[in-house]
Amino acid sequence: MSMAEHIPQPLAAAMEQQRQTLAGLIRKHTRSTPEGEGYHACAVPGLQLVRYEHCRPSASTLAEPALCVFAHGSKEVCLGDERYVYDPLHFLVLSVAMPVSGRLLNASPEDPSLLIRLDIDPAEINQLIADAGPLGVPTARPSVACMWSAWKVPCSMRWCAW
Repeated sequence: MSMAEHIPQPLAAAMEQQRQTLAGLIRKHTRSTPEGEGYHACAVPGLQLVRYEHCRPSASTLAEPALCVFAHGSKEVCLGDERYVYDPLHFLVLSVAMPVSGRLLNASPEDPSLLIRLDIDPAEINQLIADAGPLGVPTARPSVACMWSAWKVPCSMRWCAW
């Protein structure tokens, strides 16, 4: 997906209200402080609230298996020549650890990027896929089977932490 193809689309009114509620909860539990940026652990094992107030240059990392959902903002992740953008309309699932590079596309102290990250054991991902059945498998598969960015967050995932 090129940047020209990544044009934020408006959400339906009910979904927009849910997105604002989720963003408000993340904002509330990740108050802006010098140490406020980055990952904040929660009482739920493996769940982290994430707040970024500054865009940084692209950085490489070994990304661990996780489900990442933006409540506000967007991020670009690259794996080789493949490019994935996730935002409030797209989530990112990593099923195995892999070397990627990524950068926030927008963040400021006045308008921070806010997201949740749920670390997932690969065995749990396999069980989620099996439970989803044939209707839960995307019709258009990316060329990299271990990374998937999808349209819209399923209802069952929206409030996994609250």
